[in-house]
Amino acid sequence: MAVDLSAENFGKERSKDPEFAAVLRWLQDRSEPSVLELSLASPTVTYYWQHRRQLQLRNGILYYRWRNPSQDIWKLVVPATLQDGAMSSLRDDPLAGYLGQKNTTLLVKGRYIRFNLSADCKWFVSSCAQCNISQTPNRRPRAALGGITLGCPWRRFM
Repeated sequence: MAVDLSAENFGKERSKDPEFAAVLRWLQDRSEPSVLELSLASPTVTYYWQHRRQLQLRNGILYYRWRNPSQDIWKLVVPATLQDGAMSSLRDDPLAGYLGQKNTTLLVKGRYIRFNLSADCKWFVSSCAQCNISQTPNRRPRAALGGITLGCPWRRFM
């Protein structure tokens, strides 16, 4: 599944996303939303507004500044429509391989940021056909049934 992850496409898809529209309007106008607006907004909008000091719009693309002791890391804020494409672009790379749930989440979180990204990665990996084919079952097989040899009836109660 090839998805266009260019800067122009990020800008177009972000402008289509209603959750980003309010946050971008507030960031561009440098205005504060009212308490009522925030209380009626979705959890995604509230999340981005709480992290507004780390958000920056550069060349039409919204970035999140991840503060690291040695240097700041700029991560792309992914719109909902490009979320699966962004995950599969990292995952389908021949050098990346199928890393499992934990490592795929770490790989995606290293480059992108989105509200509830861990749960989205968990769903993405669990719905991957290739992973489900090659995954070993996490339940141990049952032991073979065998008979129990007893002596006379009622012997153990005597």
